[in-house]
Amino acid sequence: MITEAAHGGRDLLDRVSPETDGRIAIRLERVDAAIDRKEWDEAFKQVSQILAVDPDHAEAQGLLAHIERRRQRTELRVEAERRTVTVVFCDLVGSSRMAELLDPEETQEVLSWYHRIVGEAVTQPAG
Repeated sequence: MITEAAHGGRDLLDRVSPETDGRIAIRLERVDAAIDRKEWDEAFKQVSQILAVDPDHAEAQGLLAHIERRRQRTELRVEAERRTVTVVFCDLVGSSRMAELLDPEETQEVLSWYHRIVGEAVTQPAG
């Protein structure tokens, strides 16, 4: 039991009425549902509203930590997807020697022309 001194002379039970406790229970159900759907922002919102009413609510504090960890993992995870792609590997024979003989701007111009031509060939429907 939390002492009265810890809450400015009021017991925790005095701070959270049965009506408020019922609303917290409803919010906890919403948090659970949001977590099941992996809707981390909604779960965070619901837990934040519980903690706004009862900052010492241990279950809400634990859920908040859990939600934050899951949100961070989700942000870091890259969703995989299956795609059909075209990959072109080319060896530009003599390109190193060409780069030694030409100015950098001329080399860039030749390589840009080459990439444009190859890019067009690859992106054509039959490419």
